[in-house]
Amino acid sequence: GVIALTLPVTGTVQLEHGAETLKFSDLLRESLRYFWRILGAFFLVGLGILVVVMIFFGCMMLASVATMGIGMILVFPLYCILMILMLIVYAYAVQAQVSVVADNLGVFDALQRGWEVVKNNFWTIVLLCLIIYFGLWLLSMIVLVPFMIPMYWNMFDMMDSFYTMDTVESLQTEMYKKMGTWMLIYAPYYS
Repeated sequence: GVIALTLPVTGTVQLEHGAETLKFSDLLRESLRYFWRILGAFFLVGLGILVVVMIFFGCMMLASVATMGIGMILVFPLYCILMILMLIVYAYAVQAQVSVVADNLGVFDALQRGWEVVKNNFWTIVLLCLIIYFGLWLLSMIVLVPFMIPMYWNMFDMMDSFYTMDTVESLQTEMYKKMGTWMLIYAPYYS
């Protein structure tokens, strides 16, 4: 994943420095120079995200238990805000990655430079993140929904045959087999 994220940045930097042609092998070799620094930046940002998310979901779980589930209704808006913040933090990690490649910085210097870029262009980055996120979501729905129709058609067909099967266990077994098959068929599309 780190190499896949680094290749376009490396190519862009090379084009900005006057390269007329790009070879994949050259881009890959150049990207490998930055691998550990970019991995370190993403690891530190990911570790921070993990800690915040674990604390948030722990508090969410406590609120749910204390209020017998009603607290989840109150926590849902905070969850939506958390998702937007996650997009911004991801943009921050990407800016740190670009700083590693474009400015040849170390991990901590790149994180600091990424923070400066996000801070100075905050609303632009928020708007771009939302447009890209919802655009990708819409595009994925347009592509995935037609592929999912046969899977759901099969499920409804099994539900219709519920009355003809002898036991609930046989229906569950049949459903698990068919759903597992469809999930394996569609697994490449989900990634």
